[in-house]
Amino acid sequence: MRYLTKSRFKLGLECPTKLYYTGKELFPNQKQVDPFLQQLANGGFQVEALARLMYENGDMIADKNRENATTETTTKLKQNNALLYEASFLHDGLHVRTDIVQKTENHLRLIEVKAKSSRSSDSIQDEFLQKNKKKLDSNWESYLWDLAFQTHVAQKMMPEMSVSSFLLLVDKDAVASIDGIHQKFKITNNSDDQRMNIIVEKGLKYDSLENDLLVEKDVSEIILRILSGDIVHSENGLSFLDNVKMLSENYAKDNEMNSPIGRKCKDCEFRLNDSQVNDASLISGFNRCWIKDGRVRKDELSSPKTYNIFNSGFAKKVMIEDSIVLAKNLSEDHIYKPSKTKKSGFSMHERQALQLEDIKSLKNRKEFNEEALKSYWDKMKFPLNMIDFETCTTAIPFTKGMRPYETIAFQFSHHVVYEDGRVEHANQWICTDPHKFPNFDFVRALKDALGKNEGSIFRFHNHENTVLNEIKQQLTRSKENDKDILISFIEEITSYEIAEGKAQGWRCMIDLHRLINDCYHNTHFAHSLSLKVVLPAVIHTDEGIQSRYANSIAEIGVSSLNFDDSHSWLKPQHENGLDPYKHLPLPFEGFTDEELADFFLSNDNNISNGGTAMMVYAKMQFTEMSNEERKALELALYKYCELDTLAMVMVFEHLWPVFKSLT
Repeated sequence: MRYLTKSRFKLGLECPTKLYYTGKELFPNQKQVDPFLQQLANGGFQVEALARLMYENGDMIADKNRENATTETTTKLKQNNALLYEASFLHDGLHVRTDIVQKTENHLRLIEVKAKSSRSSDSIQDEFLQKNKKKLDSNWESYLWDLAFQTHVAQKMMPEMSVSSFLLLVDKDAVASIDGIHQKFKITNNSDDQRMNIIVEKGLKYDSLENDLLVEKDVSEIILRILSGDIVHSENGLSFLDNVKMLSENYAKDNEMNSPIGRKCKDCEFRLNDSQVNDASLISGFNRCWIKDGRVRKDELSSPKTYNIFNSGFAKKVMIEDSIVLAKNLSEDHIYKPSKTKKSGFSMHERQALQLEDIKSLKNRKEFNEEALKSYWDKMKFPLNMIDFETCTTAIPFTKGMRPYETIAFQFSHHVVYEDGRVEHANQWICTDPHKFPNFDFVRALKDALGKNEGSIFRFHNHENTVLNEIKQQLTRSKENDKDILISFIEEITSYEIAEGKAQGWRCMIDLHRLINDCYHNTHFAHSLSLKVVLPAVIHTDEGIQSRYANSIAEIGVSSLNFDDSHSWLKPQHENGLDPYKHLPLPFEGFTDEELADFFLSNDNNISNGGTAMMVYAKMQFTEMSNEERKALELALYKYCELDTLAMVMVFEHLWPVFKSLT
């Protein structure tokens, strides 16, 4: 029998057609094979372990067979009082597992544990409902419908019981009262099923943590409104019971449900990756939907979609109301209207219009806003400093005084570009010691690195500015002897809030992302100005960059703190050879397959995005590992972060001739 589980229910609410695709090898699911997403999902295990510590001495329903697990659950709940973990409820083809179930006489408390943050100071109505109180806040809708599904199945299976529903969340108002809480929850592999498990320090009690880190929110009234049909689902407009009926009946019969194509397709996981596109035995569910819908021909599948326009907030409405799904069919009337206030640099409307022209003409071009470009050039002072941070946010605070999900800055890289064209990988810093809170040493090292010259400092986007301002707040609360010096340094290089509005330091970082947004249009940027898009676009359109960085480090004279002189950043003769991120060395070179099996990220060939870097750092905090393992991962992190600042160098070198032409 095909049971509609809560994960299948959530998937069907996203898109009913996905229920037909899921679980079939014919339709590959990229979310299932993405190691980063797998690791990210496992972050909830530590919060789950903390929740079980809060509700201690419960019985685990461990049997994986749903019928056996449901029988065991029923037996346990016959007791007058019971506390269960992973309780199993089964009714008429519907099946759920609930994180924690607390039974007192004839009442069940269903407690869904989430690593998502909340604030104990926020009211239920204000947090989970929109201002009109008639609709759910979009940030919480999927969690609340998940819990409603669990509540529905539990009530149907045990109609003699009354049921209340709770979310147990990470409390962002909480403050850790002791150091090293994160070290009390260690990650280990279960050799039987290769899942991550959490080993809790022996004898640890929730009360010994002193301050509550979790907050329980009673959402029973909201769940009742969902179950009664008072609140419908935002995506399909159907009531809860209509959704359950539609999804359960069709999933049980393996019927394919048609869902209109639209903006929701943007992140569809049922696509073919580069290694699968030529495999005749596999089908792209995404392509199949778009052809079947009838609004797109097979030869148009690769055409930019309406949601591929830069900042396409308008796309959902246009795709539904005007039935325009391909960007080439848009007019300027569909995109954002021109701003009445003229700003220096490209406006949102202008960027969208330029992209739309490129799509319609099928031509590639580069276009600069010279006025805005000159304003940036006039602010620059050589030597130029390119910096990039790697950070992590963890649910469980590292040190006393920290709150959940406060930023931890564990690494930076620093390149220097001199006016004569020389490029130096000048500094780097990392701290992965699980017993150290790195943030203040991070700022000290950054201050020392940037203090060697008074040139302009470049970041890419807002991340570095945000991180430094968060560390400034941590310093304010700290007892560090040099905190005033460090705060002064942070204020020198950042923009920050003051009572009168905003202030910025005399050496405030220049945002290279903002510079590109204001000044530079390149057809290959398409709808994204992320560094991972901008860099390949720049390389593809600049033969000078290609020829320079296809040579070895020794030949181009760009120093490196992590790569030997024979390394070349670009490999034009190889597949994806013009994307240096695709050719980062493997982080686990020199280890046997057996040794690699002990690495939770062993399926990940390289550290090629910030999210994976974050997960590698988290692994180094929460697992026991040998010095060899730690060094291998640190070297991989060093190489990845170095490439981020070198990428900024390449982008600047691409723009440098244009800057010079303005003088």
